[in-house]
Amino acid sequence: IMLLILIIASFGVGSVMYLLVNEKTSEIGMLMAMGARGQSIMNIFLIESGLLGLMGGAAGAVLGLALSLYLKGLEFSMEAPGGQTVTLPVLISPKSFLVIIIAAIALSIIAGSYPAYKASRLDPALAINA
Repeated sequence: IMLLILIIASFGVGSVMYLLVNEKTSEIGMLMAMGARGQSIMNIFLIESGLLGLMGGAAGAVLGLALSLYLKGLEFSMEAPGGQTVTLPVLISPKSFLVIIIAAIALSIIAGSYPAYKASRLDPALAINA
């Protein structure tokens, strides 16, 4: 389930990066006209998508940890003989947090690779006039 949620979130990152490339077309064209190589342009957008994944993964991990700690401390009283209390079983694994953050970064970079490739292949003359 977490992998599917991460894949859906990476589509969001991919669409943001695609819109960013379309918005910054003239600036990319100016950089290329001044001598920036396509690989450098591609690296800029890949780093940006990786940073988006890192920030999203870290924020999600912190919020998930806070919610898990809150739920772990919750107790329910049941109307059974003896007034039995039940706690919610919550397992917090540091390994899971690390794996999810790494997967978020990797999927964000993969999602941003097509917009980065598109940005690196722009024709400077056409991009400046866009």
